[in-house]
Amino acid sequence: MRIILFIIGLLPGVISYSQNHSYNIVYKLRYENQVLMAVSKKVKSPIGFSSLVFNDSMAYWYWMKDNKDPMKNNKAYGSKVLYHALLCNKNSRIFYNAMPETSGHPTCYIPDSIRLKEWSFSEDTKQILGYECKKAYWVNEYLKDSASVKIWQSDSTIVWYAEKIKVPFGPFEYFGLPGLILEVLDWNRLGVHFTAINLEPDIFTIAIPPNIPVLTGAEYNKWKR
Repeated sequence: MRIILFIIGLLPGVISYSQNHSYNIVYKLRYENQVLMAVSKKVKSPIGFSSLVFNDSMAYWYWMKDNKDPMKNNKAYGSKVLYHALLCNKNSRIFYNAMPETSGHPTCYIPDSIRLKEWSFSEDTKQILGYECKKAYWVNEYLKDSASVKIWQSDSTIVWYAEKIKVPFGPFEYFGLPGLILEVLDWNRLGVHFTAINLEPDIFTIAIPPNIPVLTGAEYNKWKR
């Protein structure tokens, strides 16, 4: 059956698009940095799960604490402001960071431009959830100043993406590949490792409702003053 999903929005550059593909994907998260694992007993493997819902132009990513889905009974993604959640607009290349109410700050979303990485592509492939995935990587070089000695260091981010699912989305802020990102190993972030464990069609909406403000970072900071 062909799924038709209508996204209705009131914010410029956020919503108003008709969709015909919508999916829900769950990622398992663990850290591969063994030093971090050794010094912190609080870091377990796996340490958590997250979910990404997406259609042809929009995506919404959020954490699932203790593997419990806070949106299980709510298919209006964006209507509930979840801590550290991200709403992504592919066409405007904007992330909307979810900011739950805290002392001195209101519940809101803060927009931020997506910073695209210069990915390098490999011929390596592997199967994830039945999809043939291709490998891409990005190397971050930086200058480390230690004991008055400056040393150039580099860390890599490795992703596996499924070209058959032609959307640029992935978990957290990983974005910009020519297919859905199903696995990430990021040594820039202490070896954080996202692996897709479930992908299925779903019906939902992605929108920021008019009762939740969209504030710039400067506007958000003014609330506490």
